[in-house]
Amino acid sequence: MRVSYRWLSDYVDVTVEPRELGEMLTMAGFELEFLEHAGQGLDNVESVRIQQVKDHPNADALKVCIVNDGGTDHEVVCGAPGLEPGQVVAWAKPGAHLPNGMKIETAEVRGVRSEGMLCAADELGLIDDHSMLYRLPDDAPLGANIVEVGDLDDWVLDIDITPNRPDILCMIGVAREVAAHYGLKLKRPEARFEEPGGEVAKIVSVDIEDPDRCPRYTGLLVKDVKIGPSPQWMVARLNAAGVRSINNVVDITNFVLLECGQPLHAFDLSLLQGNRIVVRRANPQETIVTLDEEERLLTEEDLLICDGFGPVALAGVMGGLGSGISDLTKDVFIESAYFEPTGIRRTSKRIGLSSESSFRFERGIDYDGVPWGLHRAGRLMEALAGGSVVQGFIDNAPKDIERRVIELRPQRANEVLGLDLSPQDMAGLLTSIDLEVEHEQDKLKVAIPSFRVDMAIEADLWEEVARLYGYDKIPATIHVGVSGDTAGFEMRGNFRFIREIMAGCGLTEAVTLTFVSPQQLDAVRQEPGNYVTLANPLTEELSVMRDTLIPSLVLGLGRNHARGVKDVALFELRRVFDEIAEQNLPNEHYSLAVLLSGRRHGQHWSADSGDVDFFDIKGIAEELITRLRIQDAEWIAAQDHAYMPGMCAELRIGEKRVGVIGKLTPEVLGEFRVTGDVFTGEFDAEALAHASRTFFSYQHVSRFPAVERDLAVVVSDDVPAADLLEIVRSVGGELLHCAEIFDLYRGEPLEAGTKSIAVSCLYQSTERTLTEDEVEQVHQKVVKELNKRKGARLRV
Repeated sequence: MRVSYRWLSDYVDVTVEPRELGEMLTMAGFELEFLEHAGQGLDNVESVRIQQVKDHPNADALKVCIVNDGGTDHEVVCGAPGLEPGQVVAWAKPGAHLPNGMKIETAEVRGVRSEGMLCAADELGLIDDHSMLYRLPDDAPLGANIVEVGDLDDWVLDIDITPNRPDILCMIGVAREVAAHYGLKLKRPEARFEEPGGEVAKIVSVDIEDPDRCPRYTGLLVKDVKIGPSPQWMVARLNAAGVRSINNVVDITNFVLLECGQPLHAFDLSLLQGNRIVVRRANPQETIVTLDEEERLLTEEDLLICDGFGPVALAGVMGGLGSGISDLTKDVFIESAYFEPTGIRRTSKRIGLSSESSFRFERGIDYDGVPWGLHRAGRLMEALAGGSVVQGFIDNAPKDIERRVIELRPQRANEVLGLDLSPQDMAGLLTSIDLEVEHEQDKLKVAIPSFRVDMAIEADLWEEVARLYGYDKIPATIHVGVSGDTAGFEMRGNFRFIREIMAGCGLTEAVTLTFVSPQQLDAVRQEPGNYVTLANPLTEELSVMRDTLIPSLVLGLGRNHARGVKDVALFELRRVFDEIAEQNLPNEHYSLAVLLSGRRHGQHWSADSGDVDFFDIKGIAEELITRLRIQDAEWIAAQDHAYMPGMCAELRIGEKRVGVIGKLTPEVLGEFRVTGDVFTGEFDAEALAHASRTFFSYQHVSRFPAVERDLAVVVSDDVPAADLLEIVRSVGGELLHCAEIFDLYRGEPLEAGTKSIAVSCLYQSTERTLTEDEVEQVHQKVVKELNKRKGARLRV
């Protein structure tokens, strides 16, 4: 939100420098995004009156304007629309340097000499609007600096407002926080109230057919308004907030919205059929043309403001095209209402239309402030548009909101916050932001005003006490005891090491959304699972919490493929969620997933890199096991896995299954619109961390020579190579230093259904030089045991 320093000063006597004010707001929870000095770079920009507008002799889209600076006429070429004699506009003289970087000089434009330039608002660094020239009041002094004439000397603070604090989306809300911090008084403008009912109720009727979606609707009638430009002070404040001035009536509704956070809508009474307002749900296939001239197809979930004939506004989002304010408007009916936030949010997101009004309605506005904003606008229209407010006002409130009272235990608040504040101190902090506090023995009863929609429980009051006291003043303390799930904290060192290992293997870490679609999860299993479903998902594609990381990585692969990146190596170490049926609560645990696709090493002039295969991902898993120094790890062939049938292996540590790797089927990849060979694996990250050995053991290096013997045996094709290695290592005993497979062969002259596996055996002793007989005896014993247990025979 853009906060004008000068506008803010209308509501609180702030004297600190703008930068200090920004730092204070940041510490209060409203981060300062940037600070800018409006009016800078406008030293050589003056007010001039257009005396004459002529056609350009050599360009149909350009005009030649004669402008006067109060003493001298100047000829300026301009292409802006709506140029008319008598208008007072901003003129950048030759030599001016505008905020957008433009340097203005006298130049020849299509054969006509042009002295300087007439400026639009964006060229002056005010708002992003290039549709017309920046206008000044017709009675503005000529030849004066634009900063003085336009009331532009100001500082603008752009602050980030969290979604739970809609009360700060207005100048009075910010002023309330500033006043509370500096011990100042909030100066709220007066808005003289009419009594409900009265003469206006005889002229306009309001019916609410859906009180759940519209629990309060108020209206005020202002007659005999004169449509015209707004005063310069209002234009300057709107511009500082990033809003373009349109006319005095529309500007007043925007001004009040930005001032107090209450969205308003002004109807031309002559265009309301039957002088009637009906608040109802839309009919199926009903449409409305909104002020942006777009036709919107509605559903029964959308709320409409209708007259006696049909829709005139999309409630809480945007007005209709047929009932807006125009130059012919005489009588204005002002709408100020409270709409249920969820319905407005759904409508706004469904039709892809967001406005200043919907932005506030979606987050929740001040129910009790609805009539204040209405009367504030009515009195401004009397003062600035020459109108007169008709006696009385409409206040149709079929459904009130709950009035919240929260009990605060000062002792408990001090325990949680690590403070030592008295109940009186806490009450003083809370009353500074307009909360009503009553003392009751050892508790404080706090009445929550309707503009604080974020406050519902005692912890919210603790947060306010801490925020108002000052986060930077809270002493650092060590909390006694830790509750909840601490797995991530306890094993964060292991997880950090696992991430380093994965990065060292050439993988890129992915950080994906926790939410996925049930269809994506179903794609990687044989039957639909029992997922943790969100009660209020943003979309169907983000409606469940994932219990596996595989779909997220495949989606990441698809996004890479869509952008022409075919060689992809990803990993992710994050939480997944399983549902516990008896408690209906998600069980969270950490999972590690890996995905490989494309070429092994990418393209290089010195090597012909092949595509990744099953053994690439197995090698990454074995590197992980080695670096974590995990013992008792073994691979088991898994033929019947949900999304990796056939080419699949499970990793076990002891008797526990801790992971699986394999190749995704084309059917699974088709669900994600991905093609090609994709190899993936997923592991229980917590089990890997627990099995990791955190210490190093020294192994003596033998000074005696080693003896290397190779053997190649023929076995049935279904015999796992790991089983052969286990036999070799167990029989070799202490003399066998290491044993590794170095060759695998199938084909002639071997029989069908058999394979040859070659093993390199290294024999060595740390105490003596081994004899040939010692090595031969052990080696033959290995051969016999292979034959006995696996039917292996030496290949000749």
